[in-house]
Order: sequence, then C-alpha cells, then structure tokens
Amino acid sequence: MKTLPILKNGSRAEELKSCSIKDYGKIILSKTCAFDSAASILMVAYCNSINYNTVVDNSNSIFLKFIAEIVKNGISAKSYSNRAEIMLFPNKGNLNTARGEYSDI
Repeated sequence: MKTLPILKNGSRAEELKSCSIKDYGKIILSKTCAFDSAASILMVAYCNSINYNTVVDNSNSIFLKFIAEIVKNGISAKSYSNRAEIMLFPNKGNLNTARGEYSDI
C-alpha cells in the first residue's frame, strides 16, 4: 500500500512560500481546492489501475504528467510552481518534469 502526498491548498497561503513564474514573477495562488481535489482523485486512480497508469505515463497532458511526477517523486517546492504554471497556462505545452519546464507542442 502506498501513501499518497496531499498538496497544500492555496487557501492556506500563509503556510506557502511564493512561486516564481517566468514572465509573472513571484505569486501565491489561493482557492486551489478544485485543482487539488482533481489531482488527489487522479493520483488514487493512477495507483489503483494499471491501465490508467499506462495511459497517464504515455500522455502528453501537462496535468497528467504533473500527477505522475507527484506519485513517483512526492511533492516538492517545484510541484507548487508546476501547479501554478498549469493553472495559469493550461494549454501551454508539455511539462518537462526532469527540469520542471514546459515546451511548446
């Protein structure tokens, strides 16, 4: 059995440090409940279904790559920057999780 990490909700902004986002500067997001809930549900699905796991691992979706990265490596400061970038730029491109950068499709 695997214990999954939980993203700190943006409504607890006083506990979170700011994220640096290219072309935006430092930001702190609030009201990230919907995003964090969806991420948690998909992390459980990723762990419970081999078929879904395979689909996620082969996906170009930045959100699904974000999910796989958290399940495989846990939550880091970069996870919160990636969350902010996904929320600000949902159609930007592919997440390069090794360096935490995006590339255009």
